[in-house]
Amino acid sequence: KRQDNTSEQCMSESGPNPYEAPAPIGDADGVPGMAPLLDGRLSLTALGLKLIYWGILILLISWIAMIPFGLFVSVSNAPMNSGQIIQWGFIGVTLVGFALVNLGPFLCMSAPAGHGLRPLAIATVLTILLVWLSAILESTVNGLPRLSVGGSSLFVPLALALFLAFLHRLTRVIGREDLRRRCRFVFFLGVAIVLLTIGQVFLARMVTSINPLWLMWGVVFFLGALVLFVGYANLVNAIANAIRRPDESRTRGIL
Repeated sequence: KRQDNTSEQCMSESGPNPYEAPAPIGDADGVPGMAPLLDGRLSLTALGLKLIYWGILILLISWIAMIPFGLFVSVSNAPMNSGQIIQWGFIGVTLVGFALVNLGPFLCMSAPAGHGLRPLAIATVLTILLVWLSAILESTVNGLPRLSVGGSSLFVPLALALFLAFLHRLTRVIGREDLRRRCRFVFFLGVAIVLLTIGQVFLARMVTSINPLWLMWGVVFFLGALVLFVGYANLVNAIANAIRRPDESRTRGIL
């Protein structure tokens, strides 16, 4: 017995067993298990979520800043090329934001297999590629059926729904029930925005002139889209922080 105790003590002092299988990330029921996250298997996923967050933040700031800059150019005696410079700067910043938002899901495909995360990330990326492909085909090939409504591709809601399913599954894997509830809120808000978009198309066909109903619909749509925009950004940022700093119970976003 003394010899067995000595051998066990030597094994414990020599470090972990190199032949031991790695610990899983959480379990099938999403029971919190934050220690396995420290092995870095979700580090690229967290980076992808951060890229999405910063991309949304860049888009939001650029769109808000465009309003005072446009008013300044219109009411001041600025040179004629000032408006073009601001316009091209706005386009450049917007492209950077869109690039970050679209690059994030690609990094999320690095999520470890066996937890149902990777198939959802791959499906999201394929849908994003369909968004860009449909936009290119509509602008270059004549006679194709339109795949967009109100200037937005029909594949955009599908891509958002798939990525929210990925986030919902990810919050279950890391054991954050509070973030799972936020995923559901953003999802149902997105469904409401899609229904408002469809209603806006039908309203534009029925109402040809500007009236209070049209203005009220536009205000509701704008406020709903803004809440969805900010809520989605806060959600991906909170999940990324929960992966990087699992000891923190709450995280803050841009609000």
